[in-house]
Amino acid sequence: MTAVGVKGNRKKRMPHWYLDPAFPYTDALHAFFTSTTELSDKHLVNKITKTGKIKLIVVTGVFVKNWENRIDILIVGDEVRQGSLTRAMKTIEADMGRELRVAFLTTSDFKYRIGVYDKLIRDVLDYSHKVLLDKVGLPENIRPHSLSTSLGVPF
Repeated sequence: MTAVGVKGNRKKRMPHWYLDPAFPYTDALHAFFTSTTELSDKHLVNKITKTGKIKLIVVTGVFVKNWENRIDILIVGDEVRQGSLTRAMKTIEADMGRELRVAFLTTSDFKYRIGVYDKLIRDVLDYSHKVLLDKVGLPENIRPHSLSTSLGVPF
């Protein structure tokens, strides 16, 4: 199959491929491609913490193979350079090969939201998630007990 692309005033034929959703091995291919593009926890923490005073990084969604979550990364911090954070997230997205849904909150906003049982925070912390960095001091009843980070820090 070919698609027609326009460059200037001339038309250029470009190869175009797609995957039929009814293909019997679609799930296996999806699992293969997502497992080969995983990033280490240390790489994520290093990229994100360079953007400012980061207090909390929680990954969920695609990082824990839960495709239905509202967000993939929750970042809490202060004095964060937004441009730097945007560039870091674009780099991580390029490494993963997919767009990520990111939520950024200041520390005071996060503490307020966790105190009033905000829906977004509950959606992240009540379901499968992984805490990569915690300088806020999440309560023990929120932290997952069966997970540990690849940084060697058990919960």
